[in-house]
Amino acid sequence: MSGFFKFDQESREPEEPGCLPAMSFKERFFAFCFCLGLSLLIDMLSWGSIVGVIAGKPARFALTYTFGKILAFAGSGFLIGFERQLKSMFDVKRRWTTVIFLTAMVMVLVSALVLKNAPLTLLFIVIEVSAFIWYVASYVPWGRNCLVGCFKSCFRYCLR
Repeated sequence: MSGFFKFDQESREPEEPGCLPAMSFKERFFAFCFCLGLSLLIDMLSWGSIVGVIAGKPARFALTYTFGKILAFAGSGFLIGFERQLKSMFDVKRRWTTVIFLTAMVMVLVSALVLKNAPLTLLFIVIEVSAFIWYVASYVPWGRNCLVGCFKSCFRYCLR
């Protein structure tokens, strides 16, 4: 398995120029795993504080959830390279989803920390989660088509 991930190659040559060219693939892979694991843990812990949003105290959820998403993006940046990740995020297929996601992420923080408006925070959380799911689905072959099909099926079911 180590040959598959090229762990036995401790070459310091970067696969692509980036902001961390001195890291080997093994080091970047472990940084990815660390960031991904920590982001999943933080996301799970943040959902434990969603009641605070409903109760009118959205700051804790907004901070932890947003930090979890930033860590997830940082992890994938370690794996594929930050420059390549930014190009991928803003290619034609994902551009609007990325803009909506990043805008919603900022607005969650603004509405929770500056405006202290729980309903508005909840609205932006729904937009952020939806945009994130749509963004992730864009990397899965036929992922967006599957999501649209699921929503159509649910909509038809609800109309019956």
